[in-house]
Amino acid sequence: MVNSKKKNIKSKGIKKNDVLKKVKEELKKQVLLYNELMNKQLRLLAEFENYKKRSERRISDTHNFTIEKLILSFLPFVDDIERTIQNNNTEAKNTIIDGIKLIFSNIKKVFNKYDVKSYESIGNEFDVDYHEAVMSKVSDKSENIIIEEFEKGYKLKDKIIRHAKVIV
Repeated sequence: MVNSKKKNIKSKGIKKNDVLKKVKEELKKQVLLYNELMNKQLRLLAEFENYKKRSERRISDTHNFTIEKLILSFLPFVDDIERTIQNNNTEAKNTIIDGIKLIFSNIKKVFNKYDVKSYESIGNEFDVDYHEAVMSKVSDKSENIIIEEFEKGYKLKDKIIRHAKVIV
């Protein structure tokens, strides 16, 4: 069969070198096409990986937003309970105070489960990223130092979900 092709090529007047050149050109075209397709495939793979990361981040953000809304709805109760605990002057209140302390403890456990933490402000320098000044008072402390905390600030992981309301 090879001999018949050689005879065919010779009979048509096509030289062996011309056929070889055409085959080499076709091979170059195929290599270029292969490289182009491989590059496309690599770009698609990278785009898919980026899409996956964005989707995971979006899901995580949505989850954190949901938790944030839930925790924010609990914070007024936490504030009221803390005020009640701080204002326990009589023996008659002790039973109520003990019950409130138990509730408060359970709320704190839920907060810990979701990595929600309060942060201290008294004695620290005022920082707009963490604090909201509700008033200022003259004191013997240096300027911009927090002297009282009206409401504690809370963080969900590293994100501030409520600024501390403070007196500077």
